[in-house]
Amino acid sequence: MKRTRELLVLALWLLASNLMYAEPLHLLGIGNSFTENMLLLLPYLLPQNGSGELDVAYLYRPGATLDQYCEMMKKDERVCSLFEFDPESGAWQETQHVRIDSVLRMKPWDVITLQQASGTSGLYDTVKPNLQMMLDSIEYYLPLARIAWHATWSYSRNSSHPNFSNYDFSQLKMDYAIEQTTLAVRNDFADRIDMIIHSQQLIKRLRQTALNDSLDLTSDGYHLSSFAAEAVSDLVYEMLLAPRLGIPITENARGALGDTIHSASDFEYIKQVAYDVCHDTLIWEQLSENIIYKTEFYTITGLKLKQPVYRRPTIRRNYYLSGDIKNERIILLEE
Repeated sequence: MKRTRELLVLALWLLASNLMYAEPLHLLGIGNSFTENMLLLLPYLLPQNGSGELDVAYLYRPGATLDQYCEMMKKDERVCSLFEFDPESGAWQETQHVRIDSVLRMKPWDVITLQQASGTSGLYDTVKPNLQMMLDSIEYYLPLARIAWHATWSYSRNSSHPNFSNYDFSQLKMDYAIEQTTLAVRNDFADRIDMIIHSQQLIKRLRQTALNDSLDLTSDGYHLSSFAAEAVSDLVYEMLLAPRLGIPITENARGALGDTIHSASDFEYIKQVAYDVCHDTLIWEQLSENIIYKTEFYTITGLKLKQPVYRRPTIRRNYYLSGDIKNERIILLEE
């Protein structure tokens, strides 16, 4: 009798597991070219046996900000394009002049990503009121959808982007501002934001290795190179798809998409960094406002690089999702 009950419990568990993932993950990004950078390569990372596990699309308008998306929804404007990935052709299909509310009603989206435009991604005053309005609209149509905040990366040190002036043309200040905005989003919307995609942390870590280049892993000073974009897609894969497929990104053989410059070991390395950022992300830090830059830099082989310290070093205490507390040497931008 006991054995019969055990078999029944096992059968019910297997049935529930199959029902849990009877549908593919319906993923919708709302944003601009930085959203495209994040999602464009994601479907190509799926292992062969997981090709039916993802239904991904993104709403796109160049440089669109959160407040512009709010205005589009209020006025029912058709100024966005919808890009949907077609698994049969293996290509993205564009539909122009779509209404945002129509897209929200189109499918039972499981996860929706939101972000601020890159130029104001570190200015929390531009985020909070507009994020509230976007969440209200999404929750009206999709009360069960999980919301992910996409923390976008900083510009390259030599970027010519006009909005770089918001950060005094300093990558360090931009990184710091984005980190503080991400922390504020996490704290103020703890009951409405289900997850944070830490692209900024991922790119920042990769820039601290020998893989960095003269454009700081960008193609033009702000959009990611294909190599860095694949790293961000690795991060999204690990967050959303690895639990469904049972294959972590570090064991996924897919990758090296459209890149002939980097070696196979380089791609294995970015998978590991994406995995680490996903599972051991910095969530809170004790610091004063002028502390923003770590002095410890390493190559992919673990060799420490020499970095000149122009300011007095101090200690920052960081708290991670794993429960670890780590002290890191940093420098002050100002004495």
